[in-house]
Amino acid sequence: MVRRDFTLAEGSPLALCLVEIFRVQGGARLVGDVTVSGAKNSSLKLMAVALLATGRTVIKSVPDIVDVTIMSELLRRLGCDVTYDPDSEVVIIDVPESITHRADYDLVRRMRASIAVLGPLIARTGEADVALPGGDNIGSRGLDMHIEGLERMGCTVTSEHGYLVVHAPAGGLEGTHVYLTFIQKVVALEL
Repeated sequence: MVRRDFTLAEGSPLALCLVEIFRVQGGARLVGDVTVSGAKNSSLKLMAVALLATGRTVIKSVPDIVDVTIMSELLRRLGCDVTYDPDSEVVIIDVPESITHRADYDLVRRMRASIAVLGPLIARTGEADVALPGGDNIGSRGLDMHIEGLERMGCTVTSEHGYLVVHAPAGGLEGTHVYLTFIQKVVALEL
């Protein structure tokens, strides 16, 4: 494997890009199987979106990482029954008719991806109290884009005692257009 560092123009949203290249040389044909593990961010967002519907959701190829364990506990506290088997890379989530809408600080502070429950909670229950997230410290990734998107859909959003408190309008969320810049596209998955 060859690693190359590329520095982009100053002011670019990606100041440094690391590219990995596999170079295969030789006259022999490659034969075999490759198992690709699931991606952390996709798995966590799929777990959160399971809140949108009652019943069972089965997610496969879930990586064996601590964030999946934290998200599993967060979903349990919201009222779901969650089974996570790291050896088989499977998460099973049973969502009841009624779920709670408060994502507690002790879990949310440990994993930034827990903000992904915000949209599904609002869509499902009409309200959400989600502790301000912690997790990684990669640059400035505030909640401004989340708040703006939710307000454009008619929600009232306040910050109270370390929680983002969101209420959907009485008639439900309103459809709208939200325009995202390059760096904001990752947030669209969380709305």
